[in-house]
Amino acid sequence: MKEFLALVLILGLIAFCVHLAGESGNPNSKIENQKSASPLPLPGAKIGCDDTGLNIQNAGGRDWPMLELSLNDRIIGYHCLLPPTAAGAGRRVELRDCVKISTGERFDPRRLAVLQVWIGGNGFDYEKFEP
Repeated sequence: MKEFLALVLILGLIAFCVHLAGESGNPNSKIENQKSASPLPLPGAKIGCDDTGLNIQNAGGRDWPMLELSLNDRIIGYHCLLPPTAAGAGRRVELRDCVKISTGERFDPRRLAVLQVWIGGNGFDYEKFEP
């Protein structure tokens, strides 16, 4: 049980660091972004979903740094981190690897449906998919 709680804490800390890394950099960049009419770029993902996982392809033309993946709600849903992915490459994410940060509960594909998938952070806007 202690190992599980430590894993949840580490995942939460990593997600928080990814969020901060997306906002760090030039102190004037936030001001420039607020003045700019163009938002952050979308990741440009293609997603396929089956009973146990997601097949995610980087179809956006830019390499991805580590991104956040959220299921069913971007804020209070189930979260996991998507490792850096080269443009054109794909990754598989098992649904059970996604964890609800507030409770440590893992996503159970036998009793829960994937209604929404959000991918973004770390310099990218969040892109929403509905399988």
